[in-house]
Amino acid sequence: LGVLRTGTSTWAGGVNDQGTSVGVTRYANSLGLATQWNAAGQPSLLQGLCDTQGSTAFGINRAGQVVGADYGDPFVNSYYRAVIWNQGQVSPLYTPGYASSIARDVNEHGEVAGSAWTVNTRPEHAVVWNADGSMRTLATPDGFDASSAAHLNELGWVVGQSTRSADGLVSELMLW
Repeated sequence: LGVLRTGTSTWAGGVNDQGTSVGVTRYANSLGLATQWNAAGQPSLLQGLCDTQGSTAFGINRAGQVVGADYGDPFVNSYYRAVIWNQGQVSPLYTPGYASSIARDVNEHGEVAGSAWTVNTRPEHAVVWNADGSMRTLATPDGFDASSAAHLNELGWVVGQSTRSADGLVSELMLW
């Protein structure tokens, strides 16, 4: 995949059936900006929200919906905000009751899997945003204090992990 002219490195996190990839381009100042590559490998930046310092894209579906996160300055107001790009237009995914969030995958129905947390540190909780924008928190098993969602399929099944910090950050794979 190509690197944007002033970028120093790239990372891709998702690809759809048309060969469009998404990820991030990093710059010398450590700033990262969400990037999309067409099937020929040509990069273009995805516009972030106006009040953020950077962004990363993690997933893309066949329709071209892209999900990821915008983030603030990690030394001033460290937060992440889950976002979705529809035809290049960015919108936040709302997280009632949570301060920060990340969107990691989007299925063909427009459902989004990710994580949200209440403060700028963990524990995080696995969440799913429905196609209508409403959000639901996935159950964390008894004895575990954190969870995260990584991917979801067309049936709405979600995979991720739950973590038990009392045992030295023991993680178990999850299927919701």
